[in-house]
Amino acid sequence: MKATNKKSKVIPIAFCLAAAVVATSALILNRMNTESVLHITQDGREIFEVDGEVIDINVNRDFILVSDDGFNEIEIKDGQIRVVNSNCPDKTCVNCGFISKNSFNKIIACIPHGLIIEFR
Repeated sequence: MKATNKKSKVIPIAFCLAAAVVATSALILNRMNTESVLHITQDGREIFEVDGEVIDINVNRDFILVSDDGFNEIEIKDGQIRVVNSNCPDKTCVNCGFISKNSFNKIIACIPHGLIIEFR
C-alpha cells in the first residue's frame, strides 16, 4: 500500500474551501447590490398608492391602512418604513420597528389584519 503524503490531501481541501468562500462572497455582494423594492400587501392584494398618492419609500409620510379587521398606521421616514400603531391584539407589527432596503430578509407582518410589508 502506498503511503499518501499530507500535502497532497491539504491542497485539494484548501482549494475547495477557497472556492466556497469566493462563491459565498459573490452571492452576498450580488444580494447587496440588487435594488430592493418595497412591497406592501394586505389580504393578498398589493398596495401601490394611498389616498391617490403612490407609495414612495423616499418620501416621508404617514398613512393608515384599514382592513375589515382593523387598522395599521404606517410611517415612512428617511427611506425606512414601520407600523406606528395598530389595533391588533399583540402589536407584533408595531414592535418590529423600522425596516429599510438595507434590512436583510426582514419583514413586518400583522397577521390579524393580513398586512405584510417587505423589501424584496
